[in-house]
Amino acid sequence: MLKSTWEREAAEDWLWPHENDEGQWLTNYGAGLAVRDSSEVVISGLVARRGQNGIVLERVVDSTVELCDASFLSGWGLAMWRSSRNRVEGNRFDYCIRGYAHGRYNRGQDSAGILLFEQSCDNLFALSSVTHGGDGVFGFAGNGALGIEGRAGVGCNGNTFRDNDLSFAAAHGLELTFSFGNRIEDNWIEGNAICGIWAGYSRDTRIAHNRLIANGDAGYGRERGAINAEHGQRIEILGNEIKDNALGVRFWTDADLHLAEEPWTRVNGMGARDNVLAENGFFEPKSWLHLREAGATAVEGVRLWKRGPMLDADASSLEGLEELKPRPKSELQPHLNSWLAWDQRLHLQEEIERRVQGLDHSAEVEVPWQVLRDRSAIVLGAWGPLDFESAYLQRLERGTGTHSWRLLGASGFDSVKRLHGDVTLERAPSMPGALAAEHLSVQPQRGTTSSSYAIEVMIGGERQVLEGWLCAFDWSVVAFSYTFDPREDEAEWRAEALGEEVVTARLRDLKLAFSDGPGRRLGFSDDLSGDHFGVLASSEVELPAGQFLLRTLSDDGVRVKVDGRVEIERWDHHGATEDGALLKLEEAGPVRIEVEYFELDGAAVLEFELRPL
Repeated sequence: MLKSTWEREAAEDWLWPHENDEGQWLTNYGAGLAVRDSSEVVISGLVARRGQNGIVLERVVDSTVELCDASFLSGWGLAMWRSSRNRVEGNRFDYCIRGYAHGRYNRGQDSAGILLFEQSCDNLFALSSVTHGGDGVFGFAGNGALGIEGRAGVGCNGNTFRDNDLSFAAAHGLELTFSFGNRIEDNWIEGNAICGIWAGYSRDTRIAHNRLIANGDAGYGRERGAINAEHGQRIEILGNEIKDNALGVRFWTDADLHLAEEPWTRVNGMGARDNVLAENGFFEPKSWLHLREAGATAVEGVRLWKRGPMLDADASSLEGLEELKPRPKSELQPHLNSWLAWDQRLHLQEEIERRVQGLDHSAEVEVPWQVLRDRSAIVLGAWGPLDFESAYLQRLERGTGTHSWRLLGASGFDSVKRLHGDVTLERAPSMPGALAAEHLSVQPQRGTTSSSYAIEVMIGGERQVLEGWLCAFDWSVVAFSYTFDPREDEAEWRAEALGEEVVTARLRDLKLAFSDGPGRRLGFSDDLSGDHFGVLASSEVELPAGQFLLRTLSDDGVRVKVDGRVEIERWDHHGATEDGALLKLEEAGPVRIEVEYFELDGAAVLEFELRPL
């Protein structure tokens, strides 16, 4: 069961594909079909749904996987370990994903449509749909490759990816690292959150005639855009059409001290150099080429179809950059015509169907293709991605003041009825063409401070009862940047909350999901940026007599006071950590709650919850 929710990611959901020589994949994760130590196997027409992994190949060579549908899984559609010279063609590995909430976080947690690990070489992947995964393809040379001293050229080498749809992944359309001689040709790569192709530490890679569209809208740090290659060498980027990405192509070198001493790196070298871009068409509104300590880079035949900065490069990269040689538009016209033919099609799903002829599509997803061609179609429940074949009531926000859900895979609620509780129900039909049919929210009635509730909903003749407890908090919040370390000089830190650059707001819920960027998504319009900020929040609420649980989730320091008494305190530097305390009230009455928080660096989160026991 997955622990990540719409509200926040759970780190324990991450998969660990990096070790498998002792069969850890099958022991820990399982598979619909597993094949070991075999050759000349044919797997055809297999359908795997609603599980964790579809097909696992371990030490399988000279075999075929064709016309299979391993989709809507919470792990991997096809996973290959030390498997080489195989043909994987005409398959569907869509919606193999975990660790994603659209517009909130995009992690993927090492799920993938195709997982290619530990020196799997000379395989062909063609004519397949590999969309809406954690990654489309996640390829890694393997721990064995990184740890083999004195052997150049070890990795997942010589693989070909041709005529696939590698789109709408939570992370990368295709990630293939520490490997040699791979070919990525004639693929459609669209809407991947971090980047289209991630080729860090790759060597002699050919990226040719692909369509890379709108990748990198939710990238992290330097990772974003169409093609990224940290320490990439001898990469050829030829004849691609690159449109509306966060940026076009990025080569860079960084210190990467944790990898500098690995045997693979000592043998095969570090640093970005000797890369070539030729005859690519860029439709980028932003820089099409970004270089940082990128060594020798040859660029020719560039055509820019949108105005914008041509080049973003540091001084050392400019020294190694060969002279730009723009070619006449007529020489690029065949590429442009091909691009427009793809871009103007009204029904992209029809092209996918053509590619995967022979598949049984009796369970085809019944939502508009416009919605499918977007990451918003990824909806994760407790056991994996929603396949839209049955109704699903997804829990959304669950603060102290509002609980809400959205209904997917159905035309709407048959009925909604309050069984008990002083609460207000609000039903809101979605806009035409939207993924959800209806939204439902529950709030305390006006003049009511707290109430438990039970609500009956009927969906397709099935009955569900939704239960919970709500409390009408009204938080006064102050957020501020600071210079004094609150662990060492709390008085000066607190005084900075009275400074000029202070954000104030009133919130119903204290659920500040700052996400992976410090100070982002603070919960109100003015946003703090960078590290080192504090939050002081207070509220006074009427509570009945009884026992209550106080719970916090914090990264970094947190302190909770009730009527001046410290109930929770973790005033230090730590990762996301839950703390709790028991609150006993002998009689009903007003209670003052204060929450104090500071962020030092890195990721950041603050949540406060109060619920009766």
